Amino acid sequence: MISVSELRDAPDTRRLLYIFGAAFVMWLIVIALAIQLTGSAGDISRSVIDGGQIIRSGAAYRAALSGGAVVSESGENTLGSATSITDALGLRDRVRQLQSNSAGVSIQIDGLYGSEANSLIDEFEKKGVRIKTAEIKSLVNKDGTTLSATFLLE
Repeated sequence: MISVSELRDAPDTRRLLYIFGAAFVMWLIVIALAIQLTGSAGDISRSVIDGGQIIRSGAAYRAALSGGAVVSESGENTLGSATSITDALGLRDRVRQLQSNSAGVSIQIDGLYGSEANSLIDEFEKKGVRIKTAEIKSLVNKDGTTLSATFLLE
């Protein structure tokens, strides 16, 4: 059997100890980095949650300012703007539906002529009311060809 003093005196023993020491230090570095990265991942998820809370708070603040109504870019109540625009253009009697919901303000107008539809869209733009979606149908009836338009406004 080999004694401990003979192992100490062997030329490769020192090199072997250095290799074991370096491997031990590398494992310590890897463990420290893993602990650091785990903490960073928690910070990122907290930041995402905080960002969502900020967005919800902003939406609640905007709704509170407008009394729960959808507000146009000009700061005016979108439902009120749509009503005043249809009144000003003489389209009030042709409005079939006007409602406000979480998606915006929905308005349906029947019996529009092309020039009236253009005027309506121009007035929406002037008042800062953004048209989110539009569905326009052409209808042929006894008065000629008219349009049925449904807008989702913001």
